[in-house]
Amino acid sequence: MCALRFIPREEKFFEYFGDQSRILREAAQLLSDGLRDGRETMSRNVKTIYELERQGDIVYREVYEKLRKTFITPFDPEDIYTLSSKLEDAIDGTDEVARRIVAYEPNHVSPGITSLCELLLRSAHELEKAMQLLKSGGDVQPHCQTVRTLEEESDKAMLDGLVDLFTRENDPMEVIKVKDIIQLLEDTIDFCDDVGDIITNMVVKNS
Repeated sequence: MCALRFIPREEKFFEYFGDQSRILREAAQLLSDGLRDGRETMSRNVKTIYELERQGDIVYREVYEKLRKTFITPFDPEDIYTLSSKLEDAIDGTDEVARRIVAYEPNHVSPGITSLCELLLRSAHELEKAMQLLKSGGDVQPHCQTVRTLEEESDKAMLDGLVDLFTRENDPMEVIKVKDIIQLLEDTIDFCDDVGDIITNMVVKNS
């Protein structure tokens, strides 16, 4: 896809998107590390993820304030706001997953949770790459398409995880806790897919 033509070019919005995608990727990495290394690491990482989520809130508010004060924007203002909002949803979802894992203390990390966390981390990496290319006018489409593919994989991972959970687990409370975490992870990956769709639409509208 050809490079975008922005006249004029307000760089600050690209910085905001870059900050949000970096925060999402860092939070997803900490979540993945916590699952891999165990409860003690997850309890420590959840505090850092919370601080990242607070940073994300600040950036999100800055986007809103910048939109109010900027007469001509590089994209449609509604698209800018929606993109920032969906990125914030993904950051919030990652934070909520980490906090619920610590609060629920599941007996063990199910394959469904592990698979979905890996897909979330991969999605976050792809979105961060897409944001870098969005700023430079490069081709974002391969990364957005990969996010879409990862979202499709997450649908299957969620179903496989639920089947495994219902087959293996006899404790009703454990089923409820793990099912909730799996569903929240899937929702968060859906937010990442929404971000990819918004980026694609913005590029098409401004090409």
